[in-house]
Amino acid sequence: MQDKKVNIWADAGVPGLVLGGISIAYLLINSYTTGLTGKGFAAFLIGTLNFLLWAGKLALCIWLLRSYILHFSEQNPSEDRRRVLGFGVAAAFLSALLYSVFYLAYVLYINPEAISASFDAVMQQYSSMMDPATVEAMENLRSDMPVATFFTNLIWCFLFGTILSAIFSRNIGPDSDNPFKDEQ
Repeated sequence: MQDKKVNIWADAGVPGLVLGGISIAYLLINSYTTGLTGKGFAAFLIGTLNFLLWAGKLALCIWLLRSYILHFSEQNPSEDRRRVLGFGVAAAFLSALLYSVFYLAYVLYINPEAISASFDAVMQQYSSMMDPATVEAMENLRSDMPVATFFTNLIWCFLFGTILSAIFSRNIGPDSDNPFKDEQ
């Protein structure tokens, strides 16, 4: 009996969609909570809420990626560690691509003031320390920021997911490095 050929990209589609969707939901919620104004204790609560949201999103994404990798390995027991890692990397890439595309649309169409406001705040704070040529060069970068953030998000999210996938897939499969696999 021949094993079926596993299409890693097809299997990674749903995990990529879920992980990217969680990051998009966090972006939208955080953009709302960041817009809330408060002074004193209210500002502290808003900051704490934003931190807890970020930590929750991070923990949930890590847990889900691990769960998806374990599920893929259980559904495909003949797949070796390299293929399980490939599944995790594919899920990480699809998630990173979805989030990066959404973020690009967000800063170009949904909330174009987001990058401009951040850029203005940085320029206001540091322009006194820069010479006029540097200030002009920074102003010229303003129009390129959406594309730069797209690639930065894509690379960062993909690398983070790839590293997690390498960690989680290390002890999975018939060629596992798990020293306790024979004691079960």
